[in-house]
Amino acid sequence: MEALMTIGEFAKRTGLSVSAIRFYASHQLLQPAEVDRTTGYRRYAESQVTDGVLIRDLRRLDMPLREIALALDLSEVERRNLVEQHLAQLEATVTRAHHLAQAMGTTHPNQETAMSTTAMSTPDMSITLESLDLAQAFDQVLPAAGTDPELPHLMSVLIEGKAGSVRLVATDSYRLAIRDLVPTKLEGDFRAIVPAASLAKWRADLDASATLSLRVNEGRLELNGTDQDHSTRLVPVIFPDYEKFLAPVDGITRVTVDRSQFLAALQGMKGDETLHLSAADSSLRMSCGDQNAEVDADIAGPAVEVALNASFVETAVRNSVGAEVVLEIEDSLKTVLFRSADDGTFTTRVMPIKL
Repeated sequence: MEALMTIGEFAKRTGLSVSAIRFYASHQLLQPAEVDRTTGYRRYAESQVTDGVLIRDLRRLDMPLREIALALDLSEVERRNLVEQHLAQLEATVTRAHHLAQAMGTTHPNQETAMSTTAMSTPDMSITLESLDLAQAFDQVLPAAGTDPELPHLMSVLIEGKAGSVRLVATDSYRLAIRDLVPTKLEGDFRAIVPAASLAKWRADLDASATLSLRVNEGRLELNGTDQDHSTRLVPVIFPDYEKFLAPVDGITRVTVDRSQFLAALQGMKGDETLHLSAADSSLRMSCGDQNAEVDADIAGPAVEVALNASFVETAVRNSVGAEVVLEIEDSLKTVLFRSADDGTFTTRVMPIKL
């Protein structure tokens, strides 16, 4: 029997992100070899690595999903012909774009070279990202951005690239959402604070491209992709010092629960906005108003109790990915961290309500 690997191991072997693997599975391109009926964990076979790598490479060529589905069933020669046809279409698109720019009185600094290749030069201080990853990151961090016009620094999102990764951060002072991404390319460290409202407007267009580039240029953040060209101003504010909340803490209690069961219990409560959580004896108990619920939990650490904003908790759990969500609780007066058990690149911290 062929040995199976976890989705995290499969992601490392193929160079795809966990979110991208789930996306391709939903489009019938990369179905898991096995799904555990109890935990929901996905397992992948060694024989699927080749298809995963092929999908990754074809998406980097901006090939549509329908053509990738066709490519998976073609012979090597037929697939090569399909790729050549796709590249010819891309080159024709670039050529038309330069002709249009020339007619408008704008020329490329090296137009002859530019028209002979489909490769795009990457400017300084720019990043290239999988559009699916960026879309998910927007969905995860934007709910934590503030809405008070008198606090413009909280109505913004911090986007920074450094040490080979890209981080998006938003906070309304009651919760803090952080998502780290691994870019396809990162050239030059940068730090941009932009209006959350602008990113929310861009979100609907992110599914149109395989990859996207972000660039800081002359006081603006620019996003470019297939049929996309967005720009927004940088906000001249001081973003809160969020990194102090990221230091590891000793003596915390880690509570691991089934994400779907947790979310179902939360959505079934229609009480007031204060959610009481208590973790002990292999279960997570919750109450909101006069309603109560309980889910099984794997608890590492002493029994704990905390009160949180119910809607903040529901958002944190809903935006997590994977079969399980982990709560890290220090005590009833410290922020509670929510993260996915199998994808720790997204975290949300929620301020407690005094018991």
